[in-house]
Amino acid sequence: MYFYNWVSASGEVFAKFHSEPHDEDKRYQTVTEPFHIHPPKETTIHNATRYPNFHHQELPEILEAIFIYMLASKKI
Repeated sequence: MYFYNWVSASGEVFAKFHSEPHDEDKRYQTVTEPFHIHPPKETTIHNATRYPNFHHQELPEILEAIFIYMLASKKI
């Protein structure tokens, strides 16, 4: 189980890549359970907002996704 949070130097949360299962409440599950992504709080409707995570489940893939995002948005 892991919790990788993508956070800026100022503390702004971009996304959270988590792998904890939500067995106790099926409403919190995604189709890729236990892998899911939490968006930033200001973009969510409620605490149950999670997105399936089909491809970025291990740290190298998560870092690659962040790197590609930063390249595409010209942040590096």
